[in-house]
Amino acid sequence: MPRISCSKGHIYDSAIYGDNCPFCPSQGSGTAVNNNNFDGSRTVGNFGGGTEVNQEAGGRTQVNGGTVGGGNPTIPMGEGNYGGVSGGTVIRPAGGGTGTSSGKRIMGLLVTYSITKPTGQVFHIYEGRNYVGRDANVDISIPNDFQVSSKHLSILYRLADGKFKFKDEQSSNGTFVNETLTDEGELNNFDVIRVGSTKLIFIAIPQIP
Repeated sequence: MPRISCSKGHIYDSAIYGDNCPFCPSQGSGTAVNNNNFDGSRTVGNFGGGTEVNQEAGGRTQVNGGTVGGGNPTIPMGEGNYGGVSGGTVIRPAGGGTGTSSGKRIMGLLVTYSITKPTGQVFHIYEGRNYVGRDANVDISIPNDFQVSSKHLSILYRLADGKFKFKDEQSSNGTFVNETLTDEGELNNFDVIRVGSTKLIFIAIPQIP
């Protein structure tokens, strides 16, 4: 097969691509192809659209959605796998992350004016158990209130009884509901929960049959 080299040194099959190097930048196709060669080098073709395909020697392929060109996602070089998958394909949506809800339905809200936004901030309560705390990895994170424990409080909604129940998770400063120190109980609409110096107004969302 006829193989030629373009002005940038990319080697390709001219019988398929003619005079247009498939690895050099071109407008309009919407795909960027990054080839990790067997010697550890990388050949990059950036086609200015919304998908980046990274191919590494050994059959691994990673596709990243989002804008390509001027801020491509960083793809690790060398041995290993992508996202725990070896010899397969990993497709990541733009922005990454899986989100807190994991497909669960929103059943209630916590509204606060005590954090950093004077106009208020809203947190979703999903079916199942929701954790409130200072840790960045909990469902409802309050990182700037140092009187709040890492995992301070849990709110549970069960479809079986349709009730919202809370439980203090052995926090250092306790959980107050309507300014009463309480370890656990049932939440009612418009109850005010206080953790540390942060007040959260509980609102149940009416469910339409």
